Amino acid sequence: MKEFYIDKKLPSIKIDKQLIEQLEDYIINDVSGIIGIEKEIIRKEYVLQITDSFGTEEYESISEFPMSIFQNETKQIILKYSIYSNSELATLNISFSNKDYFTSIKIRIKTENPREKAQGIFNGILDRINPYKTYNSFFHNQILGGIIWGLSLLAIYIVVSLFFNKEYLWGIYLTVVIILINYLISNGKSFKPYSEFITTKQLRINKIFSFFIW
Repeated sequence: MKEFYIDKKLPSIKIDKQLIEQLEDYIINDVSGIIGIEKEIIRKEYVLQITDSFGTEEYESISEFPMSIFQNETKQIILKYSIYSNSELATLNISFSNKDYFTSIKIRIKTENPREKAQGIFNGILDRINPYKTYNSFFHNQILGGIIWGLSLLAIYIVVSLFFNKEYLWGIYLTVVIILINYLISNGKSFKPYSEFITTKQLRINKIFSFFIW
C-alpha cells in the first residue's frame, strides 16, 4: 500500500476559538470521509494542545477551553492525531506558533491514492485558514530585515551629510524616522507574532498598531 507525506510551512494568521472550531470540525468530520476512517475513531485519537509561558494543557476539543479568548503569553497551539487501522495509516499535525519555523502542517497517509487524499486534506485546511491571514510575516522575514538595516546605515550617512550642510530640520526628521523604523523591526516579532493568538494583551497591541500603523 502506498504512502504519501506532506510537510509544509503555514502562512501567518490570526487564531481565535472560532478558527479552531472550524478546523476541528473539518479534520474530524470531513477528513473521515476522505480517508475512510470512522469519525469516532478520529475523535478518540484527536488531541488539542495549548502552550503558554506556564506549560502545555491538553484537551479533547476546543469546546473544553473555558474562556472566549486565549490566555496571555500563548505560544503555540497544536491539533493532531495518529491512527493506524487495518494496515492504513493517517497522521495529522497542525502547529501554530508565535515563531515562523514552528508553524507548519504535517500529513502522512498510507492507503489507496494517498497523494490525492493528502492534497485534498491540505487544501481543505488552507481554505479554512486563508481568511485569517495577516501581514505579520513581514516582521519575521530575515532577508527583508537585513535589507532595512542596510538602508538604515545608508540613511545614517545621509543624516551626517545633512547636518554637515546645516540642513538641521531634515537631519532631525530623518533621524526620527530611522529610530522608529529600527524600533519596529527590532520589536516587531514580539508585537506581531507569526501566529497571532487572540488574547487580551494582543487585542490591546492591535489597537495601538491600528491607530499608528495598520
